[in-house]
Amino acid sequence: MAEFNWEMLTVSELLRCFANILDELKERKVVRTRNNPVADYAEWLVTQQLGLSLERSSKRGYDAIDQNGKRYQIKSRRLDPTNES
Repeated sequence: MAEFNWEMLTVSELLRCFANILDELKERKVVRTRNNPVADYAEWLVTQQLGLSLERSSKRGYDAIDQNGKRYQIKSRRLDPTNES
């Protein structure tokens, strides 16, 4: 993949790219919402790797369920070198 110069884009263009990326990830069923893509991606990744069924976004207290009905709440965070928490 060729290197892209993001600095040449305006803020409006960057936000449009971000929205388009979220739309494509949603179409591919990697994310479920237009909220925090890190959380949606983590839920998708965990369910794919562990063979879980992803529940509807509105389920309170859990995100996925296994074949035996056991519920799983999936948490994630994005590591950022500027934030040590």
